Amino acid sequence: MELLKKYPIIYISLPIGGYEKSVSRRYSNAIKEIDRLYSNDDLQPLVSGPTNISEFTEEGLKEPRTKDWPWYMGRDVEILLRCNTIFMTKGYLNSPGCRVELAVARERDMKVIYAKDAQESLTDEDK
Repeated sequence: MELLKKYPIIYISLPIGGYEKSVSRRYSNAIKEIDRLYSNDDLQPLVSGPTNISEFTEEGLKEPRTKDWPWYMGRDVEILLRCNTIFMTKGYLNSPGCRVELAVARERDMKVIYAKDAQESLTDEDK
């Protein structure tokens, strides 16, 4: 059980709404940054992300969403609560979903890691 407390289980928090075409790329970039952060550690992190992350390609969503925002947020928080660390990505300050995830993580005393560009806002180039 002690190992589980130390083992990094990381939830990637990233803006989705309005930036669907770059979700897949930004998620992959976050995984690469996490891999670099933990490259010298004995324990490699287990990484997860939003409920529907697999539904995104470089073109955006594979199919239109079938549920509303509260449904997805509920599932995302459910995944987040199984983690002990949250990784905040670029644009999180302007994303209501990311801010909810961060508030939950802080309430649960999770470790918070910020991407190197986390404080920046997403731009039209990120769409």
